[in-house]
Amino acid sequence: MTVYLDAGTTAHAMRPFLEHVTDLTVVTNDLATVQAFIDHPRADLICVGGRVDRTNLSTIGRLTRLSLAELSLDLAFISSSSWDLGHGVTTPVEAKIEAKRAAVEVAERSILIADSSKYGRFAKYRALRLDELATIITDATLPDSDAEALSSAGVEVVRA
Repeated sequence: MTVYLDAGTTAHAMRPFLEHVTDLTVVTNDLATVQAFIDHPRADLICVGGRVDRTNLSTIGRLTRLSLAELSLDLAFISSSSWDLGHGVTTPVEAKIEAKRAAVEVAERSILIADSSKYGRFAKYRALRLDELATIITDATLPDSDAEALSSAGVEVVRA
């Protein structure tokens, strides 16, 4: 299985859940995620290149997109600091769009992983529409009304 873990603390936190997965390839643009997986006993690790964003220790921009475009992913786990039904997945940094879009384009299935505190917020640049994602995984505190609105829009919502 080949999975993409987008830059951010939520994706980085997935490390313990992938500990016992065999035949795993982890692709990421997040330098902290690379460090977290460096000692994974069975994972092949691919860090996609690009310009380094020092504020969140990730690679961004055109080179990151070009690297991702050469891969085939089973799952793309996309993170976001802001998302909602009307605006989709947004970002305050234009160069972050490239990695998110490229990962979704080459993945069989794309999943947003974002906590509910980020729901209802939006930033300057739309990275993805929610209908480009198969599933949204968020925490249990997302209000029922918001979860129902998202489900009605055709996106599977998992509250964990």
